[in-house]
Amino acid sequence: RDARAEAGRGRLFPAGAALRRSPHRTRSCDCGRRRSLTPPHLLGCEASAGLFYWSEASVERFPRPPGGAAAREGGAHAHANANASSRIAKMEALRGRVADKLEDTLGKLGTLWDRIGISDAERDSYLEDLGGIMDELLTDAVETTAARLRDMEEEVRSAEASVVSMNVKLGNGPVGCADQPPADAPAVVRRDAALAKLSELRDFFDARAEHLKTVRDELHGLWEALGAPVEPEYENVDEDLSTPRVTEFEARLNAVRLEATERREAVVELVTSVQGLMQSLKVASVSTLDMQIMGALAPASEAGGSRSLVSDLRTESCVGISSEALEQVTIRQAELKVLEKQRRDELTVLGEAISKLYDRLDVSEEEQAAFAASVHGLGEDTISAGQRELTRLQGVLVAQLSDMVAERRETITQLWDEMGTSDEGRAEFRDVMEGEVSEDLLTAAEEAVAKLQAQAAALRPILRHIDRRAELTALRTSHAEQMKDPEYQALLTGRSRQARLALKELEATEKGIKKELPKITEALRRRLKAWESQAGKPFMYQGRRYLDRLEDEEAQWESARQQEKRDKVSRTRARKRR
Repeated sequence: RDARAEAGRGRLFPAGAALRRSPHRTRSCDCGRRRSLTPPHLLGCEASAGLFYWSEASVERFPRPPGGAAAREGGAHAHANANASSRIAKMEALRGRVADKLEDTLGKLGTLWDRIGISDAERDSYLEDLGGIMDELLTDAVETTAARLRDMEEEVRSAEASVVSMNVKLGNGPVGCADQPPADAPAVVRRDAALAKLSELRDFFDARAEHLKTVRDELHGLWEALGAPVEPEYENVDEDLSTPRVTEFEARLNAVRLEATERREAVVELVTSVQGLMQSLKVASVSTLDMQIMGALAPASEAGGSRSLVSDLRTESCVGISSEALEQVTIRQAELKVLEKQRRDELTVLGEAISKLYDRLDVSEEEQAAFAASVHGLGEDTISAGQRELTRLQGVLVAQLSDMVAERRETITQLWDEMGTSDEGRAEFRDVMEGEVSEDLLTAAEEAVAKLQAQAAALRPILRHIDRRAELTALRTSHAEQMKDPEYQALLTGRSRQARLALKELEATEKGIKKELPKITEALRRRLKAWESQAGKPFMYQGRRYLDRLEDEEAQWESARQQEKRDKVSRTRARKRR
């Protein structure tokens, strides 16, 4: 029994064995060779060296924290030795407890088996099973720790691979984790350093990737709004995150932004123009395009005082900034401008006809202003209002036609009289003065009035001189007759107040006759000669050339004056002879 117990201890705790967990009774050591649980092979397995030893002789081979650079030696090395001594003491204590527990257990089992009467074969089988359980428990502890080491190593490799991959994408080349602990450093130290480097680089990498994605998304959004195709070279932002690539993206974004800004300004200008035309022409927003145009601009107050589009994209209520929208709005503007010209032309014709009737009918300024204030814009309602006003005025014209023709004829007669038109000159307008009353006759009469008024305006300076000369010549004739009156002569020689007034009046009359009449006469001669030279015909007044009449009147006056002088000399001689 004691021999069997010792044999069991040998199987359960073979000195120097480092076992790996296996679901089978046959185990594999770290050298990869298949073996049983017997101690001889395990004691000779070098692949398990340094992982797990229970013998005191091999305690010094238990793995210690690997030494590193000179900077980690000294105090760190002493701390590591202290930790190693503590671990050895704990392991020795555990070994003693397990050995004691095993010895106690085997003793109790032997006693119980004796009392039960279990056979040796059954006892061997039981001990074999108990040894296998203990093998697997201890092997699992070793393999769990080894797996942890492998996981850390894999984490280090994965982190380094990720760093290299990100550096390649960032344009830095296949650069790994620089300034990392040496390969013989503890795995946890190398893992933490690699993960720290990865975390630091990933923050920059993720920020660069996010920035590039933002630029790409804005580019795609602008291209969509502009109606332009997406440029393939600006789609992939996962493989190349280098600085030149970012610079290229940003430069392209700035160019597209500028294009979008210019397109917005062009669309806003067009939309503003079309909205103004639609409002002026009072065109209803029936088509989809018209509704998009009318809803495209944000209120000025919401846009800081300037007009801007509600959206760059085309929606049910906004035209957007695509090239297609720009073309459609341009065509719509051209259509509305054609319609605007047509309506302006139509309203111009109506306005001229209405204005002419206002003048013909002598419509008051207040009535004209009231009608003008009642119409606005270039809508069909404005045209209809103009047509109604024209029809109304035409009705008034028909009712007042006879009176209006009579007024124009009277004006013509007055102008003739003012200009001293002869019967031959008046014969030019005989049809106007004698024709049957009609609207055409009224038009002809108005044309005659306009023509005569123009002539009278041109002749009025000459006519005023003619009238003034006529007054002065009449005054000269009356003065000459008055001076022949004996009573008037007696009055002038008197001393009364009446005599003084008469003498003063005589002086004023003679001054006007002697000074103003010659000037007026000479001025008339110059004006009449100039007029005749320009007109190419004689200046006729009351059926006679006025220059001939003037010269005749002056010659007659001079002849009469000379005759008066001769008569006076004859009377004087006659008195002397008596």
